[in-house]
Amino acid sequence: METCPICHGRLGGRWGNRCYQCHGKPRTGEERACERCGALFYAPAWVMRDVARRSGTFCSRVCKYAADSGRERMTGTTYIRKDGYRFVKVGVRQYKLEHRLVVEAALGRSLLRTEEVHHANGDKLDNRLENLLLVSPSEHQSYHTDNVQRQRSRVELICKACGKPYWRKLSRVAESNYCSNACRIPAMRQARR
Repeated sequence: METCPICHGRLGGRWGNRCYQCHGKPRTGEERACERCGALFYAPAWVMRDVARRSGTFCSRVCKYAADSGRERMTGTTYIRKDGYRFVKVGVRQYKLEHRLVVEAALGRSLLRTEEVHHANGDKLDNRLENLLLVSPSEHQSYHTDNVQRQRSRVELICKACGKPYWRKLSRVAESNYCSNACRIPAMRQARR
């Protein structure tokens, strides 16, 4: 590649055989090292101002996309979801539940979809290994629903048609007068006559 006899800069590119340093506008940017490969490149001042897109950080699109694909840039940023669980960033646009990551690290393998993690003390943000139990979905449900809680959420009623007692959820008591459709349908037909 040819160099300028005055400033020893590169000749060529889109400006033809003239030197950009000597004959063009003065450069306002700076030479930087690529964040991925370490190669030196020129970053103009207008590019360096675009902080949101991380412009002026990589020497080429190839380096930028390779870094953004998650193979190289793994950040540990976290956020807490509405239901109280903490998510950890494990790649570009990839988040995982922190308590699952802790158990996976302890086991040395990825968890299956059929395996769930239960917090023993009930605190969703306490992700110590001592507090986490690896359980099946049915076992996990049994931890969260016990007989006392189940009985509190149900009410015993008497069927208007047959007089048998039956159970309904508290939320459905107002709309319930019959124990089943076998009692409800004949009663509704009788009321229409």
